[in-house]
Amino acid sequence: AQLEKAWTHCRTALDRIEPSKLVPDSLPAKMGFPRVVLLVTGDQHEHLGQLIAYARSLGIAPPWSK
Repeated sequence: AQLEKAWTHCRTALDRIEPSKLVPDSLPAKMGFPRVVLLVTGDQHEHLGQLIAYARSLGIAPPWSK
């Protein structure tokens, strides 16, 4: 449920951004909007991996491994 909440929050925030109104210098390392979206996606992927590892340490297997 928390992971779904995080994805929803991220998607909502990204959907509100109008790329035409962004100032390239305001983005991290002066990168373009598509790269920022890829960075956010990659970060979320890392959190998913952490959640899976934590669940497995508690003896909870992800549904796809059953």
